Amino acid sequence: MVFVLDKRKKPLMPCAERRARILLSRGRAVVHRPHPFTIRLKDRMVEESVPRAVGLKVDPGSKHSGIAIVREDGADTGTVVRLAQVDHRTDIHKRMGQRAGYRRRRRSANLRYRKPRFANRHPEPCAGCGRNARHGSRFCRPCLSAGHHDSGLRPEVWLAPSLRRRVDNLTSWVQRYRHLAPVTALSMELVRFDLQAIERPEIAGTEYQQGTLAGFEVREYPLLKFSHTRAYRDGLSGDPILNIDHVLPQSRGGTDRVSTLVLACRTCNEAKNDRTPAEWAASLRGSACPLDQKRVERCAGVQDRAKAPLRDAAAVNATRWALYGLLLGTGLPVETGSGGRTKGNRTQAGLPKTHALDAARVGSTPRTPRGVPVLVIKAVGRGRHQRTNPDKSGFPRGSLARHKSWEGFRSGDIVRADVPAVVGNRKRKTAERHVGPVAIRTSGSLRVGNSDGISSRYCSVIQRADGYAYSSQKGGSDASSPRLKPGASGVA
Repeated sequence: MVFVLDKRKKPLMPCAERRARILLSRGRAVVHRPHPFTIRLKDRMVEESVPRAVGLKVDPGSKHSGIAIVREDGADTGTVVRLAQVDHRTDIHKRMGQRAGYRRRRRSANLRYRKPRFANRHPEPCAGCGRNARHGSRFCRPCLSAGHHDSGLRPEVWLAPSLRRRVDNLTSWVQRYRHLAPVTALSMELVRFDLQAIERPEIAGTEYQQGTLAGFEVREYPLLKFSHTRAYRDGLSGDPILNIDHVLPQSRGGTDRVSTLVLACRTCNEAKNDRTPAEWAASLRGSACPLDQKRVERCAGVQDRAKAPLRDAAAVNATRWALYGLLLGTGLPVETGSGGRTKGNRTQAGLPKTHALDAARVGSTPRTPRGVPVLVIKAVGRGRHQRTNPDKSGFPRGSLARHKSWEGFRSGDIVRADVPAVVGNRKRKTAERHVGPVAIRTSGSLRVGNSDGISSRYCSVIQRADGYAYSSQKGGSDASSPRLKPGASGVA
């Protein structure tokens, strides 16, 4: 199905691809945007059309979320109009840590750095007495000491930036689809994952209520669990100082979950670095040192005892109510459904497990998509403010252009390049039509899709960069597979 807008860019009922091609060929419509594919009529107003109900269903996830748009009334009630999968960014925490490290180095090395923000900011009035408030607070020091409650500058429902990004992606696309289709109702899977039941399905009674760390501190628990012995040395002489080692390093997505913490001496912890026990053992297999052979033997047991982190389930638990509150703020009726109902609807219909198909089965009125392609929407951001490319150690290795745009193009714009076969007396190797995201260069030689060395004079913008990359795939397949083709259209 194709989204349709009237001449004033108001949403109309989506139409079939065949009818959209007829409207475009007869000159009654123009392409409004390719992703998601939308046409705009030249001779139709929304007042001249009969409005019909369209529902939007959301299946939130940690890394991928599904969106489905279905028809709610008429002869074709239950028809799935569009399916989409939103791929969230998972590098927010890492990039914020890198940015903090760069700023800390500029401060300590006395390099060029802006003045502290609190020195440039006009002080806010105190909410209690009207005097200058303390920086980062709504009250001054005397009011704080007098017992005034201060919640700081955080909103009532605060989320970490990495979690807030997931919620913002979904709410942004809910609003976008409301501008492309006459959405009258929303449905959302409001699920809560039981982390203890996921880890140990047989847990019950008092043990379920108390948890793993009942009566312990986090650092005391590994000491008692491993009897004050080193995980990688097994009694051999070594560094007497014990450290807490993460089986899956924190730099690679590891968490402080106690089932992934082991005891290691300082020497082994530094030698292991940011590798897993299996990777470290593979690098030591050729060593003739008895200590290294003991490390190889012990790494296998450490790897077997490690349990998978529950980061994704915790992210969904933390963001579900924030997303539900923002959907209520749209003013539309919001239906919620449990994860068990979604799974039952999917199993009954015999559909595979994908986020887009799960979105179509959310709620009390599940829909079954038939041959509907999935538009994969990947959050890529809008570029970086820093103009220097650092290496893995943080040292500059190159600089970017001072301006993000060049001759009317910005990196990420979806463009069409019609390269002629012969220019002057020279034949062009890239002589064909290229459609895809563009990467700009100040030399004027651009990269469009997977083709490089295309002059900017052959390019024209189809859609401006909006912080997302688009690709299309058949419904029912795994949207996280590497077979995606960037820049592919959502409609044939």
